[in-house]
Amino acid sequence: MYRIACLRIPRFQIAVHRKHEPGLKGRPLVLLSGKTNKSTVSQRAGHAPPVQAPGSGRGQAVIFMCSAEAHGKDIQPGMRLSEARALCADVLWREQDQKLYADWTNKLVRALVSCSPAVTAEGFGLFFMDASGLRHLGGEGAFCQNVLRLCSKLGFVEGNVGVADNAFAALVAARYKHRRWCIVPHGQDQSFLAPLSIGHLPASQDMQEALLALGIRSMGQLAGLPAEAIAERFGRQGLLARELACGLDRRRPSMPPAEKEFQASVDLGYPVASLNETLFVLKSMLDRLIGQLKQEGLRAEELQVIFFNDNERFDERPLKLICPSNNARFLLEILKLSLEAQPLKREFTGLLLAVSRFSRESWQQLPLSGQSPPDGLRKAGEQQSASILLLQRLQTRLPGAAAVRAVASDQYFPDNAGAWIPVLESRAASAVVPPDLEYIRNYTGARALAGGMVIKRAPEPVPVLVELEESRPAAVRYHGRWRPIKIITTPECLSGLWWESFIRKSYYVALLAGRDNRQDNQNDPGELLVLLAHDHQTGCWLLEGFFD
Repeated sequence: MYRIACLRIPRFQIAVHRKHEPGLKGRPLVLLSGKTNKSTVSQRAGHAPPVQAPGSGRGQAVIFMCSAEAHGKDIQPGMRLSEARALCADVLWREQDQKLYADWTNKLVRALVSCSPAVTAEGFGLFFMDASGLRHLGGEGAFCQNVLRLCSKLGFVEGNVGVADNAFAALVAARYKHRRWCIVPHGQDQSFLAPLSIGHLPASQDMQEALLALGIRSMGQLAGLPAEAIAERFGRQGLLARELACGLDRRRPSMPPAEKEFQASVDLGYPVASLNETLFVLKSMLDRLIGQLKQEGLRAEELQVIFFNDNERFDERPLKLICPSNNARFLLEILKLSLEAQPLKREFTGLLLAVSRFSRESWQQLPLSGQSPPDGLRKAGEQQSASILLLQRLQTRLPGAAAVRAVASDQYFPDNAGAWIPVLESRAASAVVPPDLEYIRNYTGARALAGGMVIKRAPEPVPVLVELEESRPAAVRYHGRWRPIKIITTPECLSGLWWESFIRKSYYVALLAGRDNRQDNQNDPGELLVLLAHDHQTGCWLLEGFFD
């Protein structure tokens, strides 16, 4: 008696994002169907949406999946992001990360092997498992409980399990929303499927509409039709749908392939405390691992080193690489920098070095003539390698997200229009709303002075004196001297945040001259592009920050 179990995790991609960003839990979240380069989302009150070609901006991006909280706000898959933001101003969005979903799919497959020897992933959040021979292991009900308990430990609290004789019946059984698991008795797959809708079948919309027009609404009705008539009308797709409705599915879960592991361990048998001796041991282990990586055509993306003292693990440090590499000398220097920045607190007697993440090595065609690359190209490559090494040194020496990059973000108030994203955390950039530069240039005129630039906001706004000419700022007194304004934008008047403290300000982007005609200072820093604000409640002029 062959039995198959199907584990279905609804909104799998949403759950993965929330595991990596706990702040997303309990908040309305949507995933976009594709990546775009520009934003058409105007977050400023009282501004009409910018005009753009269809599909050219992020506001035109289509929602692929939404969380239960977003669904409660009447947000549905297929909507545009701009429509979702009109329904719920607090909705959060992320772009799809296929690599992240695939990593967690593989992790779940490896974990589910403890429940069943044969596990196959049929997509994100859908797994088929061999459920045969469970009579002496507590039965199929206990098996379903163990699978759901394992998923909960991994952070996937929502899940359903279906058990049947074939994969399709198990999948349909796992779609019951109000039952954590559903077990179809042996030999009753066809009778279980018969009263259910043909909407469960993997058939095209045109085929389902044609069947409904013929009065075929259940899988039992479809199974009762002659195979020849189905083949003549719908072809191979119709025959496949009829076979599934009859409870015939040849899919079987298989053993997952062996996972590649690149790790080396050593038990010294004596205590080691000096840095030089530690690096000597690490070098021999690293040479061995790098040799294995090169044979497989791989590069390391993350290293993990664990130190033991008499079988007691006392230090564990993952080292993420900014750029994948299989250069032993470069990786050894990264390990050295880590040990210098965070010295070991005690001596060790054993250690384990592993390549926890790796990727395929990229190959580049060399010139057929065998000549060396031009000097300019070679110098550019050397400068790029030096920059990567310098950034990696900073990241290794300084804890946490020390190495960041500036990203412009479209926000309601211009003084918040900047974000600092960790270099190694690409997913954090998806929370940034990039400014629509075409909108700025075409509809806001001189505001394009700071279009796409990141503001360096001061810890506190700096009060300044402003000289007016016909009610427009003409000069600013900053650091004890007057600076004429060479170019200034039209004011952007904003108000809001009544739930914290009411704000009513007019914002200008101004280009300040390096020096005026009345003063001559050789130590002048030069022209400054600043965000100037007029607080209408206090009458003060404030310097909010500088654009970079």
